Amino acid sequence: MKLIFILGPPAVGKMTIGQALVKQTSFKLFHNHQSIELALELFGHGSPEFRKINEGIRDLVFKTCAASENIDGLIFTLVMAFDLQEDWDYLEKIKAVFQPYGWSFYFVELAAPMDIRLARNTTENRLKHKPSKRKLAQSKKGIIEMEKRYRLNTLPDEFKAANYIKIETAGKSVEEITALIIAQFKFEKPS
Repeated sequence: MKLIFILGPPAVGKMTIGQALVKQTSFKLFHNHQSIELALELFGHGSPEFRKINEGIRDLVFKTCAASENIDGLIFTLVMAFDLQEDWDYLEKIKAVFQPYGWSFYFVELAAPMDIRLARNTTENRLKHKPSKRKLAQSKKGIIEMEKRYRLNTLPDEFKAANYIKIETAGKSVEEITALIIAQFKFEKPS
């Protein structure tokens, strides 16, 4: 059983790559906005109630999947501030749920320049699955502000994991990126 983290800044293509991986493997996708969007329907972003719902949904999904014998792999997407220890701690917290069940961990970090990410912020697939991003001016502002506040990609040799790949997505198709990931980690779809 494999837990694949797809990490990177907003609008870099985490969900899209996760969706493509699902088509080529037996893995399931749990993208970060599946919990965020429900929490936003009820409470303001960052409020205590929002955090409780968002974290509660994720905790339930992680615990249920970790203990299940009916899942080969789970893909989870996440924006991570690599300059915040609490974000590194969050990764460890998630891994701790799966470790007792013998899961293996894989880390895919995606990177792209701001202009490409801002263009991707308006794609049909993103807006279809992330209603909170449909207010384009607000979403664009959020991406720019987050980039100013946090370091959303790693420094060279910063990520110390055996199963890790960093991919610059500019100029690469979804198919090319997916093929790189599958080749790197030797993922196969069961027959």
